[in-house]
Amino acid sequence: MFDFLFHSKRSAVKRFMSSRVNRSVLDQMRVGNRDVFRSAYCEVVWMVPCDDNARSLEFDKVYPAVTRDICPTGLSLILNEPLATKKVVVGIDSESGRTFFRCVPEHCTELGHGFYQIGLYLEEIIEVDPTDLDVAEKSVEQAAGEMATA
Repeated sequence: MFDFLFHSKRSAVKRFMSSRVNRSVLDQMRVGNRDVFRSAYCEVVWMVPCDDNARSLEFDKVYPAVTRDICPTGLSLILNEPLATKKVVVGIDSESGRTFFRCVPEHCTELGHGFYQIGLYLEEIIEVDPTDLDVAEKSVEQAAGEMATA
């Protein structure tokens, strides 16, 4: 019934991700190789735990993850445990700030030694309250401090 709203959300996601892909793969493009769909992309992103509908976001439990590759409709990352929910929210930094996406896990591939490659399909950009961002910042700083002492 409201397909136009869905397509509008998908267009916003594709615009953001396409610009990110274009910037990250510009140096990889060669003459005759302009149809690169997926590209290596290594960046730290924020993973926001949430319920299966991504309605209840737990910003006090945000943790960092590292991406593996990127395309206009999604990205993959490496985690040390499989995702346990049907939805996830990912925050990606850009020049204009941090953008949050509601995502659907497409696959979870065990790599061995306790690591998993997670493929995420980015559904839509979501708005986040600034007070939640402050809570998330503190959570990430605390996680970084714990990693540094480990």
